[in-house]
Amino acid sequence: MTKILNIENLQPQELSQIAQDLTDGKIAVFPTDTIYGIGSNGFDFSAEARIFQAKNRPQDMPLPLLVSSLEEARKYAKVDETFVKLAQKFWPGSLTILAVPSETAVQLGFKFSKIALRIPGSEFLVSLVKSMGIPLSATSANLHGQATSSNSSEIISSFDGKVDYILLTSANLQDNTHSTIVDISSGSVDILRQGSISKEDIENLFN
Repeated sequence: MTKILNIENLQPQELSQIAQDLTDGKIAVFPTDTIYGIGSNGFDFSAEARIFQAKNRPQDMPLPLLVSSLEEARKYAKVDETFVKLAQKFWPGSLTILAVPSETAVQLGFKFSKIALRIPGSEFLVSLVKSMGIPLSATSANLHGQATSSNSSEIISSFDGKVDYILLTSANLQDNTHSTIVDISSGSVDILRQGSISKEDIENLFN
């Protein structure tokens, strides 16, 4: 049974319980700083499989991970000067950075050659990730073939009964745009997807 809660009304003990449940592999839909997302413990790969099942889409790549600080990012990725420069400029915010995973990430079972990290521009999500003590996986909460959504009624219609929690907000989300994705794993800054942060914003940082 899906628990449907409004994040503005959550009590501290409820947030702690949600954090513990997600750490244990349960799945939630939640508002991000842009659109609704769906995720769980970023290193629970059976939970990751359930996320793709809930979205009715094949699992074709690792999910981006939300962290609460640059220091936490250092635990899971090899952080160089370029990474730090991007993070200090655009985090918290809608920039996802692809980097080489750290030994810690590999020891936790991460099997891909690149790891995607972001600090969200959402105080609620940062608090949730801090409470979890481990990154929160996050991908867009939409069924395969359908558009992303910032509408709570659409989210309930799509995911009620498929996930453990649906966490709603009464606030208007900033926009309906994905995060910008940059890949720095090869030593250069390659923009894979332009979203809320423009190509020019990133290029100006290094000029």
